[in-house]
Amino acid sequence: MNLRFEHVVDCDSPLFPAAIELVNASLPTFAMSVEEGRNMDRISKPAQIGQRWIAFFDNKPTVLVGYSQELPTPGTPNSYRIRLRSAPGTDINVLRAAMAFLQPKLDVLGPRVETVFAFSTTPETIEVALEFGYKHVFTNPFTELVLADWEPPFLPNANVTIREIHCTPTGSGPDDPSYYELHNTLMRDVPMPTPYTPEPIEDFFKYFSTPSAKLTRIWVAEHDGRMVGMTEVHQNSFFADMLNTGLTGVRRENRRQGIASSLKVHALLEAKKTGARVITTDNEENNPMLALNKALGFRHTFDGLSFKKEVLS
Repeated sequence: MNLRFEHVVDCDSPLFPAAIELVNASLPTFAMSVEEGRNMDRISKPAQIGQRWIAFFDNKPTVLVGYSQELPTPGTPNSYRIRLRSAPGTDINVLRAAMAFLQPKLDVLGPRVETVFAFSTTPETIEVALEFGYKHVFTNPFTELVLADWEPPFLPNANVTIREIHCTPTGSGPDDPSYYELHNTLMRDVPMPTPYTPEPIEDFFKYFSTPSAKLTRIWVAEHDGRMVGMTEVHQNSFFADMLNTGLTGVRRENRRQGIASSLKVHALLEAKKTGARVITTDNEENNPMLALNKALGFRHTFDGLSFKKEVLS
């Protein structure tokens, strides 16, 4: 097999655009620009960026392979996210060779938990993950809503005030510690293969100083002066007519009051005003938010699948 691997040293490497191209090729409806990829690398810690290599097959960049460390959780083994990105239909033997290339680099990391994320549109990646001992643990259906003719099928009337908080370095924007606390509280309830670990507050707010933050809109629901819920909408940096929904959630003690429905409808009406063609999202298959999205008119498009392997000796 005419195969070689080249190290993507950092986001300024001449190989970095090819790495982003392989990421985009693996994503059925999402994509990021090279500049957005660089922005995210520059605000991340080296361990979170990890190591990346490109497998060149017949001198063509074919697979992006590598790993990055998740934020550590005290008392648990280190967790690593494994990268295996390629276009649908990639020769499975190239994917196998890429994973075999990565194994010795993982073995020096000690006891750990590894996770691989793949899409139903890339069955070759799924097959290779299973062959290398990863077990399927989560399915995230992806859904989308065409905005042009959408009207809310119902109008919830929760007893909250909904306001937008802006990505500004001062004032009542995302640098408000109460927003940081709300975000982390809600993220702990999001199903995921490894436990959620909050970033330090100074790292969390670094994102809002990047150009990518200008593509994000955030609304919070307040009751008696306290933030009780939130929702996010992101402008896709690659497709001008596409929006993506980020985290939507409500504090446990405030659920079943129509707050999430109110936030979603409010955000979708605002999204429609932008003229965007479509808005997309994903949820773990047992997350009640999936049922709410479907009730609002989102339709299923494909699945994301998470695989996990524990290496404890």
